[in-house]
Amino acid sequence: MKLIQVAGYSNSGKTTLIEKLVARLKDQRKKVSVIKHHGHKNRLFALDTGKDSARFREAGAAGTTVVAGNKLQVHFENEANWSLADALKFQQFFNTDIVIIEGFKKEPFPKVVIVRREEDLQLLDRLENIHVILFWEKIILPLELNVPHFYINDFDLFFDWLMNNILEEKNE
Repeated sequence: MKLIQVAGYSNSGKTTLIEKLVARLKDQRKKVSVIKHHGHKNRLFALDTGKDSARFREAGAAGTTVVAGNKLQVHFENEANWSLADALKFQQFFNTDIVIIEGFKKEPFPKVVIVRREEDLQLLDRLENIHVILFWEKIILPLELNVPHFYINDFDLFFDWLMNNILEEKNE
């Protein structure tokens, strides 16, 4: 299972990039999954309401799983916060080829960092394991930068680099 993180500040283009990556990887017959960090711990995400599984949760079930043909919806509450490692265990179980992680900036996985504004350049000093940078055309990157970088609109060039350097199996 290959992993890639997409990091950047809000409204930098992370979601759009991930959508493009998922579509292109699916075209290449890769089984892709996305793990998104939800920064609002106390805000509920959209779950079914008024359905049996919601009623089971309200009755106190720690977890519910809904199976519908080729779809599976899982909801589990835990005493402690769920970690990225917990989420990755699920991906392994489902034989995922590539997991794209949005957020979890402090995790050590290979990162694609998106720089949209000048002030976003500080991310380059704060994050580790940056493998590639995507930047918006008005940004001037530091000259001493030793990391591959592409304009955000050069998706095809970026994708080819990503496949050749991070996501494809190397013949050794």
